[in-house]
Amino acid sequence: MAETTTITVRVSLDTKEKLDRLAGMTGRSRSYLVADALGAYVAEEIEIVEGILEGIKDADEGRVFTSEQVKAHIDALFEIHRSDDRTHKKVAAR
Repeated sequence: MAETTTITVRVSLDTKEKLDRLAGMTGRSRSYLVADALGAYVAEEIEIVEGILEGIKDADEGRVFTSEQVKAHIDALFEIHRSDDRTHKKVAAR
């Protein structure tokens, strides 16, 4: 089992009541539910912030695309998709 520690947080009375209700409905402890939710939240936020920081670093180092380059790339992808659709329709018609 992973090593654990205790933290204290303040929540609104409404949140505590909802947590009590959820604990009763699921048969899980409040502690379990809070730890699970907090773990998921922290993992997601870390991923988001790391992505933002990576984007800032890329921009600072000049690794960026103009809106025109992005549009041209998207247009090319759509054209490939349209070509694939036409090819599939010809093959299916045979």
